[in-house]
Amino acid sequence: MSGTLIQIHGLLTELPPRKAAAPSHDLVTAGSFIAVTSPWTMPSGVNDLPPDEVAQMALTHHGILQAYCADCALLPLRFGTVFSSIDCLQKTLATHAPRYEDALYRLSTIREYSVQLLPRDLPPLTATNAETGRDFLSQRQDARNDRRNLSQRRRAFCEKLETRLCALSTCPPGIASPKAGRLLDMTLLLTHAHTSALQDLASRYSDDAQTLGLALRITGPWPAYSFDLDSLGQEERSHVT
Repeated sequence: MSGTLIQIHGLLTELPPRKAAAPSHDLVTAGSFIAVTSPWTMPSGVNDLPPDEVAQMALTHHGILQAYCADCALLPLRFGTVFSSIDCLQKTLATHAPRYEDALYRLSTIREYSVQLLPRDLPPLTATNAETGRDFLSQRQDARNDRRNLSQRRRAFCEKLETRLCALSTCPPGIASPKAGRLLDMTLLLTHAHTSALQDLASRYSDDAQTLGLALRITGPWPAYSFDLDSLGQEERSHVT
C-alpha cells in the first residue's frame, strides 16, 4: 500500500458551513452526498498500528463527526474506511447510493443521546437527636438496614428508568453492560420531539436519583454510531484498490 489514501468519516446530504474548529478534514462532493474525508497517510491498516496511535486517530475521527452531527443528517462510517482515490470513493458511493440515501433520510429526524446512572458518595452513618445510647444504636441499625436495601431500591429505579427510556427511543436502544462506576449505560436514537421528552424525563427523575445516591447524566447529541448499518452491506468496510 503506497501513496496517500482517502479516509472517509461520514456522509452528509448537503454541503454545510465548514466547521473550522474541527480537526483537519475535507468536504468532497460525491453524487448526491457530501463525503467528510481526510488524508490517510499511514503506511498500514488500523490493525497494524500501535494502540495509542489508533486511539488518537479514533478521537480525531470522532471530533470531525461530532462537529457536524447536531446540525444535519450525518451517517458515520467505520473508522479506518479508506479509498485509494477520490474517484474510487465516488464510484463506490454511487454503487450503493440507494442504501445510503435511505439511511440519511432516516437520520434526518433523529439524533443519538446517551444516558448513564452513576453512584455518588453517600453521607456517613450518623445518629441524630439520640437521647440514650439505645436510641443511638437503634438509629445506627436503621441506617445500616437502609444501606442493605439500597441496592434493591437502586435496581428498581434503574429498571423503571430503562423502561421509560426504551419507550422514547425510535430504534431499539443500545444497552451496554455498565462499566465500573455506572449502574446504567444506554444509547438512544431520538426524534426531535422525543428529545424534549427526554429532558422532561430527566427533570422528573433527577430528584429520585439523588435520593438514592445516584447522578443521572444525559449527553448528546452524538454521531449516530448505534444506527444499524448492517443493511448497508459492503460499503462500510475498507475499500482499497
